[in-house]
Amino acid sequence: PDETLPYTAVTLSWAGGDGKLDPSQAGLAELTSKALPRGTTAMTATELQDYLADRAASLDSSAGRNSFALSAKFPTRFTDEILPVVRATLTEPAWDPDELERARQDQIADIRRREDQPLGLAFRNLFPFLYKSGPYALLHQGTVKEVAGFSGADVQGFWARQSMQPFVMAVAGEFDPEKITAFANGLAKALADSSAGYHYSTPE
Repeated sequence: PDETLPYTAVTLSWAGGDGKLDPSQAGLAELTSKALPRGTTAMTATELQDYLADRAASLDSSAGRNSFALSAKFPTRFTDEILPVVRATLTEPAWDPDELERARQDQIADIRRREDQPLGLAFRNLFPFLYKSGPYALLHQGTVKEVAGFSGADVQGFWARQSMQPFVMAVAGEFDPEKITAFANGLAKALADSSAGYHYSTPE
Protein backbone atom coordinates (compact mmCIF):
# COMPACT_ATOMS: atom_id res chain seq x y z
CA PRO A 1 0.00 0.00 0.00
CA ASP A 2 1.11 3.53 -0.81
CA GLU A 3 -1.35 6.38 -0.35
CA THR A 4 1.02 9.06 -1.65
CA LEU A 5 -1.05 9.22 -4.84
CA PRO A 6 -4.65 8.03 -5.42
CA TYR A 7 -3.47 5.58 -8.04
CA THR A 8 -3.47 1.78 -8.31
CA ALA A 9 -1.23 -0.59 -10.28
CA VAL A 10 -2.14 -4.26 -10.72
CA THR A 11 0.04 -6.92 -12.34
CA LEU A 12 -0.88 -10.57 -12.86
CA SER A 13 1.94 -12.95 -13.74
CA TRP A 14 1.84 -16.57 -14.89
CA ALA A 15 4.60 -19.08 -15.48
CA GLY A 16 4.58 -20.03 -19.14
CA GLY A 17 5.16 -17.82 -22.16
CA ASP A 18 7.63 -19.39 -24.59
CA GLY A 19 8.00 -22.32 -22.21
CA LYS A 20 4.56 -23.58 -23.24
CA LEU A 21 5.42 -23.63 -26.95
CA ASP A 22 6.70 -26.26 -29.34
CA PRO A 23 9.73 -25.19 -31.42
CA SER A 24 7.41 -24.75 -34.43
CA GLN A 25 5.32 -22.21 -32.47
CA ALA A 26 8.02 -19.59 -31.83
CA GLY A 27 6.36 -16.17 -31.64
CA LEU A 28 2.91 -17.44 -30.64
CA ALA A 29 3.15 -16.32 -27.00
CA GLU A 30 4.20 -12.84 -28.11
CA LEU A 31 1.36 -12.67 -30.64
CA THR A 32 -1.14 -13.74 -27.98
CA SER A 33 0.09 -11.01 -25.64
CA LYS A 34 -0.42 -8.42 -28.38
CA ALA A 35 -3.93 -9.69 -29.21
CA LEU A 36 -5.27 -10.32 -25.69
CA PRO A 37 -6.04 -6.72 -24.60
CA ARG A 38 -7.73 -5.83 -27.91
CA GLY A 39 -11.35 -6.09 -26.89
CA THR A 40 -13.72 -8.39 -25.01
CA THR A 41 -16.94 -10.11 -25.99
CA ALA A 42 -18.77 -7.02 -24.70
CA MET A 43 -16.40 -4.31 -26.01
CA THR A 44 -14.63 -3.85 -29.31
CA ALA A 45 -10.97 -2.83 -29.23
CA THR A 46 -11.93 0.78 -29.97
CA GLU A 47 -14.61 0.82 -27.29
CA LEU A 48 -12.18 -0.67 -24.78
CA GLN A 49 -9.48 1.88 -25.56
CA ASP A 50 -12.01 4.73 -25.30
CA TYR A 51 -13.28 3.33 -21.99
CA LEU A 52 -9.76 3.18 -20.58
CA ALA A 53 -8.79 6.61 -21.95
CA ASP A 54 -11.86 8.22 -20.35
CA ARG A 55 -10.62 6.93 -17.00
CA ALA A 56 -6.90 7.71 -17.48
CA ALA A 57 -6.24 3.96 -17.29
CA SER A 58 -3.96 1.59 -19.17
CA LEU A 59 -4.05 -2.14 -19.84
CA ASP A 60 -1.15 -4.09 -21.35
CA SER A 61 0.05 -7.67 -21.58
CA SER A 62 3.45 -9.19 -22.34
CA ALA A 63 5.10 -12.57 -22.82
CA GLY A 64 8.57 -13.74 -21.84
CA ARG A 65 10.74 -16.85 -22.01
CA ASN A 66 9.08 -18.39 -18.95
CA SER A 67 6.31 -15.92 -18.15
CA PHE A 68 3.16 -14.16 -19.26
CA ALA A 69 1.83 -11.00 -17.63
CA LEU A 70 -1.02 -8.50 -17.73
CA SER A 71 -0.80 -5.07 -16.11
CA ALA A 72 -3.38 -2.37 -15.40
CA LYS A 73 -2.87 1.11 -13.99
CA PHE A 74 -5.71 3.45 -13.06
CA PRO A 75 -6.86 6.19 -10.65
CA THR A 76 -8.12 4.45 -7.51
CA ARG A 77 -11.58 6.03 -7.77
CA PHE A 78 -12.18 3.97 -10.93
CA THR A 79 -11.36 0.62 -9.27
CA ASP A 80 -14.94 -0.66 -9.49
CA GLU A 81 -15.02 0.17 -13.21
CA ILE A 82 -11.58 -1.14 -14.22
CA LEU A 83 -11.34 -4.44 -12.34
CA PRO A 84 -14.36 -5.92 -14.21
CA VAL A 85 -12.66 -4.96 -17.49
CA VAL A 86 -9.46 -6.69 -16.40
CA ARG A 87 -11.47 -9.80 -15.57
CA ALA A 88 -13.35 -9.70 -18.89
CA THR A 89 -10.08 -9.27 -20.80
CA LEU A 90 -8.75 -12.45 -19.22
CA THR A 91 -11.91 -14.57 -19.20
CA GLU A 92 -13.83 -13.27 -22.24
CA PRO A 93 -11.31 -11.94 -24.80
CA ALA A 94 -12.85 -11.10 -28.17
CA TRP A 95 -10.12 -12.55 -30.40
CA ASP A 96 -11.56 -10.43 -33.20
CA PRO A 97 -10.01 -11.55 -36.53
CA ASP A 98 -9.35 -7.95 -37.63
CA GLU A 99 -7.61 -7.11 -34.36
CA LEU A 100 -5.64 -10.34 -34.49
CA GLU A 101 -4.45 -9.39 -37.96
CA ARG A 102 -3.38 -5.94 -36.68
CA ALA A 103 -1.46 -7.61 -33.85
CA ARG A 104 0.15 -9.92 -36.38
CA GLN A 105 1.22 -7.02 -38.61
CA ASP A 106 2.61 -5.16 -35.58
CA GLN A 107 4.74 -8.17 -34.67
CA ILE A 108 5.95 -8.69 -38.22
CA ALA A 109 6.89 -5.00 -38.38
CA ASP A 110 8.80 -5.37 -35.08
CA ILE A 111 10.71 -8.36 -36.47
CA ARG A 112 11.66 -6.53 -39.67
CA ARG A 113 12.63 -3.40 -37.76
CA ARG A 114 14.99 -5.37 -35.51
CA GLU A 115 16.50 -7.26 -38.42
CA ASP A 116 17.22 -3.98 -40.19
CA GLN A 117 19.56 -2.93 -37.36
CA PRO A 118 22.87 -4.75 -36.73
CA LEU A 119 22.50 -4.79 -32.94
CA GLY A 120 18.84 -5.70 -33.14
CA LEU A 121 19.64 -8.59 -35.46
CA ALA A 122 22.47 -9.78 -33.21
CA PHE A 123 20.42 -9.75 -30.00
CA ARG A 124 17.42 -11.30 -31.73
CA ASN A 125 19.55 -14.32 -32.65
CA LEU A 126 21.66 -14.43 -29.49
CA PHE A 127 19.53 -16.86 -27.48
CA PRO A 128 19.03 -19.41 -30.30
CA PHE A 129 22.79 -19.22 -30.91
CA LEU A 130 23.66 -19.92 -27.26
CA TYR A 131 21.00 -22.49 -26.39
CA LYS A 132 19.91 -25.71 -28.07
CA SER A 133 16.73 -26.55 -26.14
CA GLY A 134 13.87 -25.11 -24.13
CA PRO A 135 12.31 -21.65 -24.39
CA TYR A 136 15.72 -19.96 -24.56
CA ALA A 137 16.41 -21.67 -27.87
CA LEU A 138 13.43 -20.02 -29.56
CA LEU A 139 13.26 -16.76 -31.48
CA HIS A 140 10.95 -14.98 -29.03
CA GLN A 141 9.10 -13.05 -31.74
CA GLY A 142 9.27 -15.95 -34.20
CA THR A 143 9.92 -15.46 -37.90
CA VAL A 144 7.78 -13.54 -40.39
CA LYS A 145 6.69 -16.82 -41.97
CA GLU A 146 5.77 -18.41 -38.63
CA VAL A 147 3.82 -15.40 -37.39
CA ALA A 148 1.97 -15.05 -40.71
CA GLY A 149 0.88 -18.67 -40.43
CA PHE A 150 -0.68 -18.55 -36.95
CA SER A 151 -4.47 -18.78 -36.93
CA GLY A 152 -7.03 -17.51 -34.46
CA ALA A 153 -7.38 -21.09 -33.23
CA ASP A 154 -3.64 -21.19 -32.50
CA VAL A 155 -3.87 -18.05 -30.38
CA GLN A 156 -6.97 -19.22 -28.53
CA GLY A 157 -5.44 -22.63 -27.93
CA PHE A 158 -2.30 -21.12 -26.45
CA TRP A 159 -4.32 -18.81 -24.17
CA ALA A 160 -6.45 -21.73 -23.01
CA ARG A 161 -3.28 -23.52 -21.89
CA GLN A 162 -1.59 -20.41 -20.52
CA SER A 163 -4.53 -19.08 -18.52
CA MET A 164 -4.91 -22.38 -16.64
CA GLN A 165 -1.60 -21.77 -14.87
CA PRO A 166 -1.81 -20.42 -11.31
CA PHE A 167 -1.01 -16.72 -11.22
CA VAL A 168 0.57 -14.27 -8.82
CA MET A 169 -1.09 -10.87 -8.48
CA ALA A 170 0.86 -7.87 -7.23
CA VAL A 171 -0.90 -4.61 -6.32
CA ALA A 172 0.66 -1.29 -5.40
CA GLY A 173 -0.69 2.16 -4.59
CA GLU A 174 -3.94 3.06 -2.88
CA PHE A 175 -6.44 0.18 -2.76
CA ASP A 176 -8.96 -1.69 -0.63
CA PRO A 177 -7.26 -4.99 0.41
CA GLU A 178 -10.57 -6.82 0.85
CA LYS A 179 -11.84 -5.78 -2.57
CA ILE A 180 -8.56 -6.76 -4.26
CA THR A 181 -8.48 -10.12 -2.47
CA ALA A 182 -12.06 -10.85 -3.52
CA PHE A 183 -11.16 -9.98 -7.12
CA ALA A 184 -8.12 -12.27 -7.07
CA ASN A 185 -10.07 -15.17 -5.56
CA GLY A 186 -12.86 -14.79 -8.12
CA LEU A 187 -10.38 -14.69 -10.99
CA ALA A 188 -8.56 -17.76 -9.70
CA LYS A 189 -11.83 -19.71 -9.66
CA ALA A 190 -12.65 -18.59 -13.20
CA LEU A 191 -9.22 -19.26 -14.70
CA ALA A 192 -6.71 -21.32 -12.78
CA ASP A 193 -6.58 -25.10 -12.71
CA SER A 194 -4.79 -26.27 -9.58
CA SER A 195 -3.63 -29.41 -11.40
CA ALA A 196 -1.84 -27.39 -14.09
CA GLY A 197 1.87 -27.39 -13.49
CA TYR A 198 4.79 -25.73 -15.21
CA HIS A 199 8.20 -27.29 -15.73
CA TYR A 200 11.16 -24.94 -15.81
CA SER A 201 13.48 -26.76 -18.16
CA THR A 202 17.26 -26.65 -17.78
CA PRO A 203 18.53 -25.22 -21.07
CA GLU A 204 21.19 -27.07 -23.00
